[in-house]
Amino acid sequence: MPRIRKPEIDFSDECMEAYDRLVALAHELSAMLTGDALEPETGECRTSRSRAIMMAMVYFLLRADPHDVQALFFSEKSLNQLTRRPAPPMEEPLLSRML
Repeated sequence: MPRIRKPEIDFSDECMEAYDRLVALAHELSAMLTGDALEPETGECRTSRSRAIMMAMVYFLLRADPHDVQALFFSEKSLNQLTRRPAPPMEEPLLSRML
């Protein structure tokens, strides 16, 4: 019995650009957590431990309930009130000592 093909999903350019930005941010954050460097050419994680953390971050975002994300950032008195990003770390990243 032949396999049933699933229809191809057509994502908008805006969606793909947002996804690319989120993946780039996950690369940056995982490198910061592990203390590893990013590839200079691609801006991606260099080590397997950084890549594993990056993939876990992206998986978390994909599995999050859209209603929870909506409430977290766009409801009244939500995280949308924060006006700036956190400061850079003041010491060596914790995971770099443990891994």
